[in-house]
Amino acid sequence: MRKPMAIMKFPRVAFRRGRRADSTGARVSEFEPAAVGRTAAYREIAEHVDRLAPGAVDEASGDVLDSWIDARTEQRLGELDCDYQDYRLHTEVRAGRANAALPRLEIQLRHEELRLAELRKARDAAEARLHGNASPGALAPRATEEPGATQAPPSVPYADSGYADTALLAGRTRGSYAYLIALLFAVGADISAFFQVIQLVMRDQAQAVALVLVLGFTAIVLALAHCAGMMLRDRKAGVRWVPAAGAPLCALLWLLLGLLAAWVRLKFGSVPVTSGDFSLGEADQSQSGESFAVPAAATFLALYLGSGLVAGVGAYLTTNRLQSAYLKAAKVHDRAVQRVAVSTAAYQRQKALAETHLSALAAAEDKRDRHREIVLAFAKELKSYARELIAAKAQDPALTDALIHLVPAPGGQAPTYPASA
Repeated sequence: MRKPMAIMKFPRVAFRRGRRADSTGARVSEFEPAAVGRTAAYREIAEHVDRLAPGAVDEASGDVLDSWIDARTEQRLGELDCDYQDYRLHTEVRAGRANAALPRLEIQLRHEELRLAELRKARDAAEARLHGNASPGALAPRATEEPGATQAPPSVPYADSGYADTALLAGRTRGSYAYLIALLFAVGADISAFFQVIQLVMRDQAQAVALVLVLGFTAIVLALAHCAGMMLRDRKAGVRWVPAAGAPLCALLWLLLGLLAAWVRLKFGSVPVTSGDFSLGEADQSQSGESFAVPAAATFLALYLGSGLVAGVGAYLTTNRLQSAYLKAAKVHDRAVQRVAVSTAAYQRQKALAETHLSALAAAEDKRDRHREIVLAFAKELKSYARELIAAKAQDPALTDALIHLVPAPGGQAPTYPASA
């Protein structure tokens, strides 16, 4: 999911410089009006005064530059309004996009929260069973029962079988990992032994085909041994859906396959194998005779029985359906918590981004109004400066006094500027 962070860029230089970062890390452009340019304005007024002809200004025409200053002021105010409207347009577009993404993020967040609530119930139920109790709420008395009546506790599966153990909430024991390591070595040993048997029976087969057969045979026999131990443990725990003949049947099939492989190793062990040069610790094939075949078959059978016992006994000792159910529920629950955290952060970031855009619009309007007042005040300052320059150039005390105390001409009105939209 793309992060809802945006750095807004606008074409106008007037407000491109400003950046404001909110608490979520998103950066939003601020409205920056163009500078008034005081130095250039003062220089321009001085140039206009220098170009005035001698005697062009008297007591009645002391405001000769006011109309020019008013025109430049209106120009600056127009540029200010244009910059503000451009900023407002771009910011409203970004705010609309941010608001449009909120419903999708909210729906996703609600879905993740609903899923988290379901998984929390599953985890609590699995935890209660691992404690040896019924599911949450099962022990509460019913409203239809009498207050003094005693309610028999509900039967909890596996409560007296060793499956229920609060300490198992911490995770699997070290013995479980030791069993997996031993089983891994047993798999490697079985592959080596079974490959020799396949080479004895299928001498003309390609080594790749033989290797596939070896891997399949190894998986079958170890799965049978593992299922035998697991079913025996479940039957002892009282799992009703596990058939009583399941464990003996798996053990019988496993034993028959082992005896068959040992018989093949004994029967064909004296025949040299020349089907290839691939060997996994195989004895010298030039040796022959029953003296070599019997020890080889006995070694193979011992290895087969050992690996089967590792798989079966290990499965019996490590099987715990309550712990497996709890670990699965806890793992999925933790993932759901992470997804809810990510969805919540994305929703809050997008919501904060939309609110930041709206705040930026309000701040831009206030800044526009303040800058407008600055421009109008600067226009009055320029008019006063122009009169001072004119009076200094004329060097006439009467004219200077008239300019300083200048009032609008008869019938004249002070300039008015349109209010901002």
